[in-house]
This record gives sequence, C-alpha cells and structure tokens, in this order.
Amino acid sequence: MSLGPPVERSTVAVLVLVLAVVLAGCGMPFTGGDGGTTSPSVTPAPVPTDEPTPTPVPQLAPGLDGTGVTDPFALAEAHASVLDGTAYTARTNVTVRYANGSIYTQRSSDSQLAANRTRYYVVNEVAGARIGGGQAGTSLYSDGERVFVARTSAGRTTYRIARGVDREPAPPGELLSGDEAGDERIYSLFTAVETRVADETSRNGTTRYRIVGANVTGEADPGSRYGDPRNVTAHATIDSRGLVNEYRLRYEGAVDGANVTVVRRARYIDVGSTTVERPPWYEAAIRNVTTATPDATGARSTAAPPTTATTAGASGPSADAPATATTDPTAAE
Repeated sequence: MSLGPPVERSTVAVLVLVLAVVLAGCGMPFTGGDGGTTSPSVTPAPVPTDEPTPTPVPQLAPGLDGTGVTDPFALAEAHASVLDGTAYTARTNVTVRYANGSIYTQRSSDSQLAANRTRYYVVNEVAGARIGGGQAGTSLYSDGERVFVARTSAGRTTYRIARGVDREPAPPGELLSGDEAGDERIYSLFTAVETRVADETSRNGTTRYRIVGANVTGEADPGSRYGDPRNVTAHATIDSRGLVNEYRLRYEGAVDGANVTVVRRARYIDVGSTTVERPPWYEAAIRNVTTATPDATGARSTAAPPTTATTAGASGPSADAPATATTDPTAAE
C-alpha cells in the first residue's frame, strides 16, 4: 500500500514529532509507534507564590492594641513609669457583700502622694461584719520629716509619730508599701482576664480606651480569700501613655461557705497636679505628740485622756486597720 507522495510522508513525520513533544511536556507517557518503552514523565516545577503579609494591628498604648491587652507586663511598666516622679492621687476600694446585700467587709484607701514621696497623706478605712459591724481607720500624714499617725476605733482617735526600731522618727519612705502605683495588681489582672477594646474617647489631647474583659485565664485577684472567682467581669480605662486611669473587677466567690460578690476598684487621678494637704487633725496630733511620752514600743500615750476626733458610728477593733501608708488596703483580702 502506497504512503503517497514524499511531501505527505514528511508532513506525517513532523506531526508525529510535534505530538511527542507536546505529550512529553504534559507529563503523559508516549509510546513510539514501534511498540518501544514508555518515556519517563516530567513533573512541572512548582511555581512559587507570595504569602499575603498579615496586616499589622496598630498599637494604641504600650501592651495594648486594637484587639485588647496583649502584653500585661509592658502595660504595667508603662503605668508605673507615668506615675514615677510625679504627684498623683490614688483611690482604691474593695467591697464584699453577701447575697442579701449586707457588707462582709469594705476597705478603702485615699492617698495623696507628692512627687518625691516624702510628703503624703493616706487615709485607710475598714468597715463591715468582718470587724464586728463597726468602722476603724488609720491615717498617715508625712510633712517630709515625720509621719503622724491617727488611729480611729470605737469612736476614739489617738495620735502618735511613727518610729523605727531605734525609737527615732521613721523616715517617711520606709512606711510606703512599695507598690503605690498598683502596677503589680494591674499586671496580675490583665494576665488573667481576656480583654477587648470597647471604644475610645479623646479629651485635652489625650486618647483613652475603654477595655472590657470576661474570660478568666488565670488568677484574676491574687491573694483573694474568697475561693476561685466565678462570673468574672472587668472594665478599665487606659490612655495612650499606658496609664490605667481606672479599673473595676467584679466576681463571685465564697467566705465561710456563704456566697459573696467581690468588687474591686482603683482610680489614679490628678496626675501631676496633686497637692498634699495637711489633715484636719494635724493640730490635735501636734498637741498630743509634744505632750505625751513614748512607751516601750515607741507609741505615745498621755496621763490625761488624749484629744479625740470622733467618727460617727465608729466601733470595732483597730487591729484590722492597715498600719502602713499602703495605697492598696485590700492586699490582705
């Protein structure tokens, strides 16, 4: 059988060759017309593709971005740094209530601190069933050289100068707690509670972010004596410098088998503008400490009844009132 003219045979040969090349490029086996072996397939090299770069989340403050608090340590450090070397007022409070609304304990502290921390006025108060249903308190005023202490219990206030073991007036700085800025508790709170940014406001050139949190991932209230926190909620306001202007922690716990609700609050205000003022009992304290003689412990007593300042409804032991100028009266809670 004739294959036709030479031109046609050449065309057929070219078509066969082209088909072989195409099939080889597609990785398909090609078997020669003479029944030869299958050619090895060729796998195309993968084409590299660029992974999309994640969009960075802008930082709103040290340790805080648009998703919430991401670095509690950086936030706590920034908070302490803003308050370091400047005057401010710290107000802290913890209230523990039974299910019927009655108060088991309520402790508060109002502290005015000068920039150099040698002048301060701290008022610590406690009330509630834990101390027998009454009130008690300890106030400390430092004039930069001496610390005057006023202790109130059972409606009576006594005064003395804080003294060291050598019975000399204690240096004012020795009576501070060491965590006046509250950064340790701030670190613990934001380490243990998942947060998100709810909204933001701007005032006088400063942006503040409102933070809310609920899911507990750790110990939200270190040192608490009320068991494992349940139904935890947290709110805070943080400015762009990292200053935690205020926070509120609420949770449910138990004491002596009874359910209680614990609310802890803290505010840091008048930053840079706080002035430490003399307390209203200063003159009475001066009269008492200059006419009294120290006892074996360094405390002052008088032969005649001392001048007292009565607190309405005050009663209960003063042993529960803090003895140092701590700005966190709830540390033992």
